[in-house]
Amino acid sequence: MVLADYVRIDNGIAHIIGANFDTIYASQLPSARTVHAALRFVASRDDVPGASHALQLIISSEDRQIGSLTGTVVIPDRSPGTPVHWRTGLFIDMQIPLLMTTYGDYAIDLVLNGEQLKSVDLRVVPGRPEV
Repeated sequence: MVLADYVRIDNGIAHIIGANFDTIYASQLPSARTVHAALRFVASRDDVPGASHALQLIISSEDRQIGSLTGTVVIPDRSPGTPVHWRTGLFIDMQIPLLMTTYGDYAIDLVLNGEQLKSVDLRVVPGRPEV
């Protein structure tokens, strides 16, 4: 999972702009921003095309959960000519409407089928970035 300003998925290619930031500058609060989470899933060899997995992104501030997004990851069919031993991959872009009401630490947790796979830390600080 990579946080970014913009993500476009096109024919299995992820076009990502402004990726891997860990700080958001906010001159005033509350402040809202849409953050993209670029996700790449690789199916296990046991997954069959059409199998689905429950996906959740949990957004938390320092002291509480402030939101979550849910979805389903569906394993795609293999492209013709794909070697049998290759694992099928899938890109997903999830847009996260992030409402920041306090300065401090936030986290976005990636949960698949009830198991947390990754957590990305994010901090919100006053001011503007130095150029």
